[in-house]
Amino acid sequence: MDDNNKLESLRTAIIRGMIAFINSQQQEDEEKIVILNTELNKLKDNQALTKHQKEFYKAKYSQQLLENLSQTGKAKPISIPHVNQIINEENVDVLFYTLKESLLRDQNLELLKTDSSVYAGLQSLIGALGQDQGCLKFRTTQIDYNQLTTDDQFRNQYLSELKQKIAQNYNIKTDQVQVVAINKGSTEILLKIISSRVDIENLKEDDIKFFKNVCGGSIDYYNYFVQAVEKVKVGLSYSDFNPHHNMRWDNFPKKEERGPPGYRYHYYFPKGCQGFGLKLDENEYKNMNWIKMDGNEEEWRILFHGTKQHCVAGITKDKLKGGQNQVYENDICEDRGRGIYFSDKIKVCLHPYYASPVQVGQKQFSVIFMSRANPTKIRQSPEMKKERYFVVNYSADVRPYRILLKEV
Repeated sequence: MDDNNKLESLRTAIIRGMIAFINSQQQEDEEKIVILNTELNKLKDNQALTKHQKEFYKAKYSQQLLENLSQTGKAKPISIPHVNQIINEENVDVLFYTLKESLLRDQNLELLKTDSSVYAGLQSLIGALGQDQGCLKFRTTQIDYNQLTTDDQFRNQYLSELKQKIAQNYNIKTDQVQVVAINKGSTEILLKIISSRVDIENLKEDDIKFFKNVCGGSIDYYNYFVQAVEKVKVGLSYSDFNPHHNMRWDNFPKKEERGPPGYRYHYYFPKGCQGFGLKLDENEYKNMNWIKMDGNEEEWRILFHGTKQHCVAGITKDKLKGGQNQVYENDICEDRGRGIYFSDKIKVCLHPYYASPVQVGQKQFSVIFMSRANPTKIRQSPEMKKERYFVVNYSADVRPYRILLKEV
């Protein structure tokens, strides 16, 4: 067995163990919480899994963890701040409630307040929108699930042939076709095709015919976070915040030039907003140069993101119904489609189309994510530039570090 087959066998063995763990219902809730936290932390250092496999299991484990935290009372629904509280931009409970209502209405995400930080909780607030959170789900009744997961020789041969067929059909290399997971039912194989030639989210009739006639199964798109459970849960706790990095920009100038020498840009200060600093785990990153403001070569760009970002995606991709907004039917941009949409100006994100306000008492508030984005991965089409929209396709290239609250 060559090195590639050995690695693939190791990955499949790991995946088989993970799936068995996900399906296991034998542990008590408290024990499951400990085990899930351990498994989530082990994922970061697992060198055998691909980054797409890691993203899949991070989503699966995070959802299970939040379910167990809910059952044990360690993750609670967020209620409106009580009447004796001061309802203003500096109240973190107002932020929690506004964020909860915005995510539920705009993205069908259920925000829970947890007793402590949940691994990947912050990233999942916006990361589920990235291209790296989806794959193809290939379902077949021609292959026995038990044989596929227990017979190494059969599995390696079948998956190798399947990947070769897909690679030949799309004229790509076989290593651009990755197996993310194998699920039971009629046998389900989650596949990641790493090529701009293949739009896995918008499958064509020829794609469906190919997988049916050549590969012997059906195919559809699968998003890790959205389809992990019926309603996706995300967790946030007080310990996710770092009050030392709370700030306002009322006395700042309108803008300032930032960025490394090869990527200078204007940073427009979010004047009128209260910024709540998020706690950053330095162990997650190679270094912290990305968040510095000294113009170093690894500094990432500051961008803003509203909870209703799918409307921006719709405007730049498709013809909208009802004349809601200007339409860019012929908008062309490399890798523009699915991803996380931003603006460099806070007023764009505060537009009701992209961040509808939430009523709290007698006041209305909107929430905006303040993030750093890898400047080499930021995309814009000509029409997007006019409206100051940006898109980043992959969640790994986005790092939220503040949540902004604005009374509107």
